[in-house]
Amino acid sequence: MLERLPHGVPRRLAYLVGVLRSLARFSPPRFVVEADGTRCEARLLLALAGLGPYCGGGMRLTPQARFDDGRLELLTVDPLRLPAELLRLRRLFDGRLPQEPFAHYASVTGARIDADPAVSVQADGQLVGRTPCVVSVMPGALRTLAA
Repeated sequence: MLERLPHGVPRRLAYLVGVLRSLARFSPPRFVVEADGTRCEARLLLALAGLGPYCGGGMRLTPQARFDDGRLELLTVDPLRLPAELLRLRRLFDGRLPQEPFAHYASVTGARIDADPAVSVQADGQLVGRTPCVVSVMPGALRTLAA
């Protein structure tokens, strides 16, 4: 999706436009997500592992995620039917996505995510490769100072 973001517009609007551009031509790949001994195979809109609550220009996709608990919040989203579910996309930003029946969450220590066909992998807003990918947390690896 990052490759479809418009330039010269506010970041939040850019991500929303990017999502809409992507959904218009999107055919959901078959994902295989393995995490903490559980395996899920399904066609998905996305699979995401969040260390904190925000990503992508302020979207609160994983509002339950905490930076200090040594876990990832794993989110999988079923394909959406457009235009019927288009209005629900606002929940990407307001933290109410967990209330939607198409969003599935799990708190995990790590995950392996694969897709057929392969999809782009993003980390902190940057393209870093393509699936398959493995994500995990190293508790205590980063020291921070909070005021």
